[in-house]
Order: sequence, then C-alpha cells, then structure tokens
Amino acid sequence: MIVTPATVPDLIGECAAAGVRGAVVISAGFREVGEAGCALEQEILKRKGNMRVVGPNCLGVMCPGSGLNATFAHGMALGGSVAFVSQSGALLTAILDYSFEEKIGFSAFISMGSMLDIGWADMID
Repeated sequence: MIVTPATVPDLIGECAAAGVRGAVVISAGFREVGEAGCALEQEILKRKGNMRVVGPNCLGVMCPGSGLNATFAHGMALGGSVAFVSQSGALLTAILDYSFEEKIGFSAFISMGSMLDIGWADMID
C-alpha cells in the first residue's frame, strides 16, 4: 500500500524491480489535480512493469476472509459472500459504516479510485 504522492513512481519502480506483483496506491494528487498529476500517472505506467496497480486516489482493498485490510478505513468489513466494488471511496466508507450497523458482510470491499491500471473488467474477473 503506497500513500506518498510525489514518490509513488519511484516506489512503484522499486516494487516492480523486486518482483512485487501488485500495489494499492491510496494517495491522491494525480490526474484530478491537472497536468503535473497526469505526468505522475504516466511515470507510474512506465515503471510498473508487469505489476498491477489499484488506484491511485482510492480507499483501498479489503478481503475479510483472508484478513487483508489495505485501506485507510477505520475497521475491517465483516465477512460475507458478495463483493462490493466502487470507484468512490466516500461511497464505500458510507456503505461500510452501514454494514456494521446492519451486520452485512462482504467477500471483498474494493475502491477503484482513478483506475490507472486495473479497471472494472479486471476487478470483476
């Protein structure tokens, strides 16, 4: 999980060189801020090699069954059999809060963010 906007391309390059297969970039400060952010995204794409990247600008990824919580959410989703995938971290946060109150569980709870590398089809697959 990477949360440092200006150094993301370098960190992605280091991870790719080390054989890391995937990264979650929570940081904001990319295409949503203009040309400088777009340039950072292009650097990530150049340096990622075969590594897959969720984000940037996302809440992150949770898989309750395995205990993975690569998010900045305040708690782990309850386990269940249905995945919830959204572009919006704000929507996921609201649904997560509601799910705790109503005891609703998820197999995965994923915020896609800007979808620089991994998109809807990838996540559904």
